[in-house]
Amino acid sequence: MTAHAALLFAHIAGTLLLFAAFGLEWMSLRQLRLSTAVPHARIWLEASAPVLPLNVLALPTILIPGGQLAARMHAWDQGWIRLSLVVLLSIGLVAILTGLRTRTLRRRIAENGAEEISASLRDRLWDPLLLVSLRIRLCLALGAVLLMASRPPDLAQALRIVGVASAVGLALALPAFFGAARVPARASP
Repeated sequence: MTAHAALLFAHIAGTLLLFAAFGLEWMSLRQLRLSTAVPHARIWLEASAPVLPLNVLALPTILIPGGQLAARMHAWDQGWIRLSLVVLLSIGLVAILTGLRTRTLRRRIAENGAEEISASLRDRLWDPLLLVSLRIRLCLALGAVLLMASRPPDLAQALRIVGVASAVGLALALPAFFGAARVPARASP
């Protein structure tokens, strides 16, 4: 195996890890929102525990080999490479901010001794920013993959790709704010 092939493999493996984290986060968030009892919510919060380690492993596994590939090809002057770096760092920053909200949610559930989910806890579970963050990060990551696959020759084309990915992410995120108004009522005893 050549060094180039090993770097490319690591870069692609990091991308797969990132999308695995997105899938796990999406499934866990959906199940958390459907939770009617605190023990059920705890199970899905624990199921989402690998999301942060997967992200922490994925981003450097994408960035370091990707940077090495760009250096080997003398391609750092290509706009799509620099823009991909900005997009991936943005995804990481938004993931950190989302992780802080998730940590607060995790603490609230751990401290909750009740069986039934309270109205205030339900509001936290239906925090629209958790879903907004996930949808925007997912679309940005898909935009970065498209940048890497298409390698647009100029920065303007690369910016259009990221702009479309951002717009799609925002369009998919908007219903999360309106969906928060449709939080299911607690079950009556």
